Amino acid sequence: MNYLRLFFLTSIIFLTLACKKEELKPNNNNYVEEETEYQILDIDWVLVSGRIYIENINTNEKTYYNHFGSTQMVSVLDPINGAAIPFDTITEGVTTFRFNSNGKFVLNGNKFYDLTHTNNTFNAIGMENGSARPMTVIDINKTSLSLKVNEDYVSDGTSLFKMYTTLTFVKMGSVCNNCEPDAYYGWTYGGVISYNNTTPSVNTPTDIINTKWVITRVNKGFTNEYPNDTLYFMSNGEYTINSGTIRQFTLTTTMTNMMSLSLYSCTTLNGDYSGEVINTFIQDGEINSVNFKPIISSSNSDAKVWMVRIQ
Repeated sequence: MNYLRLFFLTSIIFLTLACKKEELKPNNNNYVEEETEYQILDIDWVLVSGRIYIENINTNEKTYYNHFGSTQMVSVLDPINGAAIPFDTITEGVTTFRFNSNGKFVLNGNKFYDLTHTNNTFNAIGMENGSARPMTVIDINKTSLSLKVNEDYVSDGTSLFKMYTTLTFVKMGSVCNNCEPDAYYGWTYGGVISYNNTTPSVNTPTDIINTKWVITRVNKGFTNEYPNDTLYFMSNGEYTINSGTIRQFTLTTTMTNMMSLSLYSCTTLNGDYSGEVINTFIQDGEINSVNFKPIISSSNSDAKVWMVRIQ
């Protein structure tokens, strides 16, 4: 796949092939490749694939892994230290990015951060722990966008690693086959990445696994419902409703004493919903009047939720 160089001029973004010398034509908020325009701003981009590249600095071994597989829809950007903030947890077909022309980055439709850019890199700033997350455009076409994120050095206590992730998105409502860029030359494929489930900050704290909860009350607007549906958090990232189809969930730390609980395909709430809960809720055994917001669809209304733990 051709290497792309990207240039940003104020709020106008242009794209050109590195191997050709073509005059670029300006167009607001679009990438322009010769005579083809690719828009990136004000679009909901849905995550469809991801790879993580890990270089062992001690041995010079270079291995890349898929974030997702047939039995893994949820992953984290740092498999050693886990997810520090919601941005660091990714879900295939669910995670969304949106780069707004008003200078805001929107994560999963309900988390808003300030956005800047330099050259071909967007930077979401002011995140939950005061950090920023740069996102570098590495490829784009009329339906897909690929970004490089989370480039960092980490240690497992024995070896030092350099790692980064590439994420490929499609426009919401679009389908794009084989849109993921080719793996980088010289790297060995290592399968689907696994991560340390015993690390407290990773994706889902182990305390919630094998617990059951009953949704006793849901309030939307002026309407109260009492579904009494039972949620069983059966494994890391998977849950069921009333012993039915396996669904996906995430639980991540957002600040000192709060966590973000996201329930995907939750028929009780009629969609994908996320709410901020106190970090002792598992031990407390209850969630009282917590506001859950729709993750993607703006047509769904917020829901106040009451849950009690029964196992």
